[in-house]
Amino acid sequence: RVINAILERGGPVVAVDEPGFADAPGVGSADRAGTRQAAEHLLELGHRRIAILAMETRPDGYAGPLDAVRRAGSVYAVTDARLAGYEDALEAAGVDLAALRVEERPWIRPRSARDATLALLAERPRPTAILAMSDVFALAAIDAAKELGLRVPDDLSVVGFDDIPLA
Repeated sequence: RVINAILERGGPVVAVDEPGFADAPGVGSADRAGTRQAAEHLLELGHRRIAILAMETRPDGYAGPLDAVRRAGSVYAVTDARLAGYEDALEAAGVDLAALRVEERPWIRPRSARDATLALLAERPRPTAILAMSDVFALAAIDAAKELGLRVPDDLSVVGFDDIPLA
């Protein structure tokens, strides 16, 4: 309602983190380039068994593996761009994207990201690194690793994205 009222008044509008909003100029994160850099960093450290904690592709509360069907139906440009950036780097390094573990979680539920991390770290061979699409997810992944007695970054590398103050 408030946004519609502002748009109706015809005043200047700048969108923040809302690409394509009302054809307004905007500012936002370089999601694809930034996540590509994050993945490249892990690759430069020698990691090849990398898992991804992905933000949701649609607002339905789903928590589980991100498969091709869910990905094709994604309604969130930020999730899509961040995943594409990770994949750009991993594919360029020869990582088999078909074998890549990607767990989708609702972005407002860090406990769900923690649970996803515990499941990922129970696999054998376990991932040596996790790319988290948000800093909240990264912090949850670090907590999960600590619960299992793993040291970050000695036993597991974790890279987040967003730059929240706690990170």
